[in-house]
Parts: sequence; C-alpha cells; structure tokens
Amino acid sequence: MSKFRRSNKPRIYSTNTASVPDLVFTLLFFFIILSNVGDETPPVKVKLEEPVATAYNAKDKKAPHIYIYIGKAIENHSRENHSNEKETNTCIQINGQWVTLPEIKSYFLRIKSGHSLAEQAQMTVFIRADKDTPMHVIHAIEKILREVGVLKINYAVRTNH
Repeated sequence: MSKFRRSNKPRIYSTNTASVPDLVFTLLFFFIILSNVGDETPPVKVKLEEPVATAYNAKDKKAPHIYIYIGKAIENHSRENHSNEKETNTCIQINGQWVTLPEIKSYFLRIKSGHSLAEQAQMTVFIRADKDTPMHVIHAIEKILREVGVLKINYAVRTNH
C-alpha cells in the first residue's frame, strides 16, 4: 500500500498572463519610437557650410514650405547633368529633387497648382546656400521666384551661438 497514487486525469498547466500587457505595450512603444513618422525634410545631397547671421526672425510653421539647397554635390550623389555652372559645380536641389535653373520655373508652377489660392499666398521658400555659392545663381533663383509669384523668401544661416 503506497502513500502516493497516480491520478488518471491529465493535469492542465496554466501560465501566468499578468505580464503580457506590459510586454505588448513595451513592444508598441519600441516600434513607435523607432519608426519614421513622416519626416518632411528630404535628404540633403548638397554639401552646405552656411553663412553666419547676427540677427534673425523665427517663422511660424503653418504655411507650405519649400526648401532650396544650393551648393556642391556630395561625391556619391554627383549629378553632372544638373550642375548649373561647370567651373564651380553648383547644384540645386528642391525638396529632394535635382533641378537646373531653367527647370525651376516649371517646378514651382507645378507645386503652386497643387495648392489653394490661400496656401499659394502663404507659400514660403527657404534658401540654404553654401557660403561659396556665386551670388548670381541666388539672384537668378530670386528672379524666377518673383516671376512665378512666390514672394516670401527666407535665407537659412547659422547663428553665432
């Protein structure tokens, strides 16, 4: 006569699920933090060393913004056919796309056609140019922007902080 008897019923093991919601929320936060949440700035493929400013005005972020980068192309993003000046190798990038000076007007007309009249009036262009960029390139872009009707132009510079 034994003290221990075997039961014929199969034993059901239960797992503790109290920590499962903690794991789910931890994974959720992990993927939210690591995911790219609609980065508005296109990748910059132009080498920039901006000029330094002593005073500047901060602008609101409600109007449509267009970014123009002017400078020399980074080596691995070289665009020979988009270089505006052969001797200085000045390249122009607008919202992530390479353009030449003659293409800028049609590019901005295409952008403006996608916005309402109120948004077109508030459209702001930010020019970020390398400090060695020839001024006649910047003046040519300003002239094209005036022809198209984009009158709010800001120049991005470094501050002396």
